[in-house]
Amino acid sequence: MRKLAPTGIAAAEIGGMTIHSSLGEQRNSGKPRTIKPGDLKLEKEWTLVEYLLIDEM
Repeated sequence: MRKLAPTGIAAAEIGGMTIHSSLGEQRNSGKPRTIKPGDLKLEKEWTLVEYLLIDEM
């Protein structure tokens, strides 16, 4: 199970990570990241995830 939240504080409260960081996005980088089919790093990180909990506190 992967636990995500929109803010760092909310993520810390649930022992998870931010939505952006889980997708490899850097906050305020100014350059959007394009996720393409075959992105092996992202696929590998998400392959075994069966449940996704997104908490908005």
